[in-house]
Amino acid sequence: GAYGTMQQTWKDAGCDHLQNVTNVRLAEYLIGMSTLIPMPQDYWPDDGVKWSVNVMEHRASKRHQGGHAFQVLLAESTPAYTADGSDGTFAVELSAKQMRTAIEREY
Repeated sequence: GAYGTMQQTWKDAGCDHLQNVTNVRLAEYLIGMSTLIPMPQDYWPDDGVKWSVNVMEHRASKRHQGGHAFQVLLAESTPAYTADGSDGTFAVELSAKQMRTAIEREY
């Protein structure tokens, strides 16, 4: 669809098994749900916290495992992340493989 318009089928991804959902459908679903998704603590071990993310954008990428990149916001941490004195929100990219692995491990 056109940029900024959500496909009508985005909610369908929530009814299918993860392995049956394409990266594009998964990304649109996660953006549409605008939910916090807990990530494994070992994704950012140096931070000493467990992050939860919001998916903000996505794109096809030959550079990332799984052929897709998810732009996420590190939105919430347990315990609160205070190491750098910032407000604790950071944007990072995760590969499709990292995103799917996290969902499988955390859910």
